[in-house]
Amino acid sequence: MKFHRLLIFFTIASSFLMITACGGGGSIESGEVSMSITDSKPLLPEGAGSVTNLWITFTGISVHKSGGGWISLPLAGDSPYIIDLLQFNDGKTTEIVRPVLLEYGKYTQVRLTIESATITFDYDPGTDTPVIISPEHLKTDKNFIFDVDKPAAVDITIDLDLSQSLVVTDPFGTPSYKLNPVMHIVMATEAATIKG
Repeated sequence: MKFHRLLIFFTIASSFLMITACGGGGSIESGEVSMSITDSKPLLPEGAGSVTNLWITFTGISVHKSGGGWISLPLAGDSPYIIDLLQFNDGKTTEIVRPVLLEYGKYTQVRLTIESATITFDYDPGTDTPVIISPEHLKTDKNFIFDVDKPAAVDITIDLDLSQSLVVTDPFGTPSYKLNPVMHIVMATEAATIKG
């Protein structure tokens, strides 16, 4: 009788361990996603030709899952995460989101939060000039969709086009600078525009 009870105990324990090892039958499938940022056409508008640095301070990035809500992603560096966008062009990119796991599904938008931006000039490298930015989130239009449906990595590049994004007011007087981001999302052969 004792042997019979011992056998039942070991059978139940083994079954529990097998279920636990397999994720309990309800494990969430996920795939790897990473994001980089660049300016593929490093052309500056009139009045900004002597700009040597454009420092952008990011405080957040998130994606929207179809049928769900916004999911915050960890920035590649400490928050706030500051990059000099002018150093990343002509095929050079820098990570803004390191590889992270996202639950399988369809994602319809990407949203960036930019806290501030400054520029420096070649004739005054020690002085930062503030750039006016929109206080709202920057997000892709709803026509951009990427699917996470397999373990293979999904690599997305955000192309911030400074030739259209950096606006100079009164370039021949006392100029001021504004960032109206015109950005594109590139994933494999797909692209979409960010509106902000």
